[in-house]
Formats: sequence, C-alpha cells, structure tokens
Amino acid sequence: MSRKAVVSVYRTLMRQASRMKKRGEELEIRKPVSDQWGNYGYSETGLVYQGNALAQMLGPSGVSVLRHFPGAEKLDGTSLQRTVRDNFRAHAEAAPEHVPRLVGQALTCLRGLLEQQYLHRCSSSAVTDGVRVDATSKFTTSGTAYTGRHQNLFSYRIRVTNLREEPIQLLGREWTIKNDRGTIVVNVPHIPGNAVVGQQPIIPPNDCFEYVSGTDLDTPAGLQSGKLEIAVMDKSTGRRGRTFMAEVAPFAHMRPDIAAR
Repeated sequence: MSRKAVVSVYRTLMRQASRMKKRGEELEIRKPVSDQWGNYGYSETGLVYQGNALAQMLGPSGVSVLRHFPGAEKLDGTSLQRTVRDNFRAHAEAAPEHVPRLVGQALTCLRGLLEQQYLHRCSSSAVTDGVRVDATSKFTTSGTAYTGRHQNLFSYRIRVTNLREEPIQLLGREWTIKNDRGTIVVNVPHIPGNAVVGQQPIIPPNDCFEYVSGTDLDTPAGLQSGKLEIAVMDKSTGRRGRTFMAEVAPFAHMRPDIAAR
C-alpha cells in the first residue's frame, strides 16, 4: 500500500478533527445503541465506561494500534488532532509489510469517529438533584407499516447515574415525542410508578442503570424529551423517601443522512 493511502487517511481524520474544533464539539465516547428494545441492566461509568466503549467500537486490533489516547471523558477537536498526529508519528517507522494492516485499522478508527459524531448529535445529558440522565438515539430501519404509512424506527438508550450519597430508585417516566414538523406523535403522561421497561431498579451511589427502548416516526427526524420519577432511599432503613422528577433533556432522533447535513 502506497504512502498516498496513508496520507489520505491521515488528512481525512485531521479534517474531521478540524470540523469538531470549529463547531466546538466535545465527544463523550459512547457504546453503540442496541437494537434490542427492552434490554436493561447496570453499567460501568466514567473512564471505565469510555474504555469499554472504545474497545467495543474499534475491536481488539483497533485498540491495540492506539499508542496515545487522552485520559478524559470528553474528546474535543484539539485533543483529537493531537491524538491522530501522535499515533501516526508512533507508527512512522513501521515496516512496509505492516502498512496495509495499520491503514486498515486507521480506517476502522475513522468509521468509529463518524459513528461517535452521529451519536453525539442524537444525545443529551442533564443532572437533576444529583441524578444524571444521558439519552442517546440511533436510527434502526425504515419501512412501510401495514397501514401503508412510512415509518422510521429509532432505538434509544437511557442511562441513569446516581451521583448522590444515598441509593435511589427509578420508578417511572413521562415522554413527549415530536416529528420534525413539530407534531406530537407519542405522549406518555406521568403516572406514578409506571416503571421503565417493566423495571423499578434501585441504583446505589456512583452506579448506573441503563435500558433500551424505541419509537417510530413518520418523518426522518424528531425530538424526544421527558422526565424520570426518582425516589431517594433511606440509607439506614432502605425505605423510600421523597420523590422528584429528573429531567431528560431533549434529544434528537435522526437518520444518518439528515445528521450529516
């Protein structure tokens, strides 16, 4: 493989970093969103989550080729430029027979970066009274329903991280989902204790619970917002105390072709 291919991949990565810098984007490395609606479980947080997300995104060979990566939960354009530059320099003296493999791994990194930029544009984060809620959406598929109406299906993941000193319990939710014309297509009102995917998990301090659900839209994009019902647990008795509604900041549902515009 020629030096021209190496230079092409390098320049493409640096252009993406430059665009991030101009837009002021800061990427949080996220795991891909599952298409399995109803999945749920506890999850790692912080840099451990980021490291596992990176490994899942790039695969073992992709991670092994990275000699430098910033040890922060967010990646901005400047950090990405430095990361690309340092990694290409680290492999500058690679033997010719290793170049095709390294270029292939660089392309995997590029695909991962584009996926992260897409997920970033379909995500939101909010903290309410010590409870952090992260939402991320992903386009799944499109087709025609039995009614003849065209549908775009989206999966979304909700991550609830307990930043408080006491355990909390996730009791329920409310949602408003609009299509890109501003029409409300889904309205789930707050009914105390209506659960999420049939679950009401207790989340210890510094732990995270996540679940996957989904929706369909008759347009290629839309907006979802809502709140989660949270109960604060008494540390000594384990009983529920006061409850409050934690904000889920608006997050976009977008087909990748819309997000890339």
